[in-house]
Amino acid sequence: SFEQISGGTGITPFVQLLHETLLSPSESRTKTRFTLLHSSRSPTELPSQEIIQPLLSHAQTRPDELKVTLFVDSYESSVPSDESDLQIKRIDKQEIVRALGLEDARPWWKKMMIYPFRLLLEFQ
Repeated sequence: SFEQISGGTGITPFVQLLHETLLSPSESRTKTRFTLLHSSRSPTELPSQEIIQPLLSHAQTRPDELKVTLFVDSYESSVPSDESDLQIKRIDKQEIVRALGLEDARPWWKKMMIYPFRLLLEFQ
């Protein structure tokens, strides 16, 4: 798993990496799962459609390989409807924890205690 956080024009190195590993025709597919959290001040400052659309399309068709979440500090009413799924907030600890898959913060041994009970419930 490879998590990336970018803001503004800082998306460029990540786009290059993702194009090289995921979007370029290749005989060998990577098993790495990429997550990109990108933030801009407003929707008009997001990367151009030419840059972001291939990533969003790939994330939609291959969610096992790529997840892209876009954030903006403020939302303008003149934004096209296809941008309506933007997160209107900054990238915070909660979003990073979610991207890393660490939402369940219980100690490992407590997670193990619950697991047998889940199995019993499934077989009843």
